[in-house]
Amino acid sequence: MLNGYNLKKIALNIFYLFCAVILFKLAHNYYKTTGTYAMSNYLPSEESKVIDFTKYNDFPVTLEEEVVSQMAPIVVSNESTHLNYQPILEGLHDAAPIDYEGVI
Repeated sequence: MLNGYNLKKIALNIFYLFCAVILFKLAHNYYKTTGTYAMSNYLPSEESKVIDFTKYNDFPVTLEEEVVSQMAPIVVSNESTHLNYQPILEGLHDAAPIDYEGVI
């Protein structure tokens, strides 16, 4: 029952199946190395970055931090001083005045 024509047809179908499998494999490899797959599997997560940053930034107190912690606090008085001055608009040096509307 298996003559030459049927063997050619079966071989051709196997070849087409093999080509389809190769194309799917190429598409899978492309997807795997690019796009969201690569981002989700090869880039570090935020949790791992936070762990790394805390590990790298965990060092003893520096001299500057010690000096700043021992400084006297800045005193801000809420008393307003009555200053008698008037702001004066000096020469504009060829600049446009404040109420300039543009070229008419």
